[in-house]
Amino acid sequence: MRIVVVIPNEDWRKTAGVRIRYERVRPFVEAAGHAFTLQPLEDAMLAGEPAGDLYIFSKCHDVRAVILARQLRSAGIAVGIDFFDDYYSQSQDAAFVHLREWFRSMMPLVDFGLCSTANMRDRLASLAPGLPLLLMNDPSGGWDPQAVGAALERTLARTLSTRVLDVGWFGIGDNPYFSLGLEDLQAFSGLLLRCRAQGFTPRLRLLTNRRAMDARRMEMIARLPVPCQVDEWSEAAEAALVADSLFCFLPVNGQEFSTVKSLNRAVSTLAGGSQVLSAGFPLYEPLSDFVYRDIDALLSDLNASRLRVRGETLPQLGALLDQLGSAEVEAGRLIAFLDALPRPQPADWPGNRPVLVLHGNGSLGTIHKQIQKKGYLSIGTPRTTARLHFDLSVQVDPGGDHVDVMLRTRAVAKLAEPWKSRVSPLPPAEGGEPVPTLRLTRDDLPRLHPMRPIATPPIMLQEVTRYRDDMGLMHDIVRLIFDRPWLFLSESGSPYWSPELRSEDAEVANA
Repeated sequence: MRIVVVIPNEDWRKTAGVRIRYERVRPFVEAAGHAFTLQPLEDAMLAGEPAGDLYIFSKCHDVRAVILARQLRSAGIAVGIDFFDDYYSQSQDAAFVHLREWFRSMMPLVDFGLCSTANMRDRLASLAPGLPLLLMNDPSGGWDPQAVGAALERTLARTLSTRVLDVGWFGIGDNPYFSLGLEDLQAFSGLLLRCRAQGFTPRLRLLTNRRAMDARRMEMIARLPVPCQVDEWSEAAEAALVADSLFCFLPVNGQEFSTVKSLNRAVSTLAGGSQVLSAGFPLYEPLSDFVYRDIDALLSDLNASRLRVRGETLPQLGALLDQLGSAEVEAGRLIAFLDALPRPQPADWPGNRPVLVLHGNGSLGTIHKQIQKKGYLSIGTPRTTARLHFDLSVQVDPGGDHVDVMLRTRAVAKLAEPWKSRVSPLPPAEGGEPVPTLRLTRDDLPRLHPMRPIATPPIMLQEVTRYRDDMGLMHDIVRLIFDRPWLFLSESGSPYWSPELRSEDAEVANA
């Protein structure tokens, strides 16, 4: 097999998810005779030929993934999604409308899914019934029991001698949608005060991403009830922190997003030579023999020199880590799962039908450029703030009696035959060279109404009320003048529109 994991961009290679999940299994997949490649979405989109015979999309939440998935399956290539996180089940949260729409658009086009926890697997079973799923544990980076045993003895002796208790916390400190990370630490930090009641002085050290260290979170850190040192995360810094801490404090809140996260932080801590104290949601239950949920129990074991992770228990810990986090085992399970999947039947796509991307709110210039490089048409609407050289854009008569559809030459070539003869050059309102223009009237478009550009600054209530009707009219226009177009929507912010496209996707999926 030639396996390709599609990631959002080149920088994504540095993220913990890619480093832990894919880079650790790569050597074992390749040793078994298979190719294993990480490819940025832009490169995968613009490649002349597919680089693999099986593709996995990882956090590629935009219209390019939907188009690429359709293109790959038409070539007989199986397509899957790695569901790292749950952005899809919170049906009442308006912040995730575009992600739920992306999920619905992808579901008819995917052959399998990956996830890292039983909770996520169960959630996907209801969101995508019948989709083949592999629960793939996040593997540890390997461990050296002798080095771990030495680190455990060293930190135990130092702590009992000095009565200074070194505590570590590491991870992504922020999230654009949820309160977690450093907020979790702050919420549960009062537990650390119990150390003083047992005669220990707690000393906390944090490792997190630079973006998370804004003024609000730095103030939150300053208000923690124990002394704290903050540093920027790196893989080497994490390893040193774990080895030097008596325990790492890993609290987890109970929101839906957090309850499906993987075990990787606890696995990394245990394999690195430290105890784990968790609080809140019991995310690390599969490791419960080696994870503390009660700080008093941890401190009691500390005073008795009988901590859960110690020299005598390392063989049992090693067996558990092999079961839950062996890169070799997970690579073997991944290969067996993928090898057994049926491949889709090749199809002629897009055939002689034009591919159009309609840009709504929050669409990006990078998407526009890559769509055009692919030879598809990029359609501007009055509901996008992007000022780009679209293949089609509109000017509407203030009275709503007509709409001028302005076209680039490449768009004119793809018009349905009856409309080509009605195209004529028209000087744009702001002056300049004449532009090929197709004027449509109410006789052509019964739903024609005045459309206006987004106000500067935007008046949100006004924009919300106009969005659906304007995007619906743009949908009518392109469906009218192009012959059975493959139509895709690009948007990533509220307000949202997609009901017509969703029904269209269902028709296409059934065809």
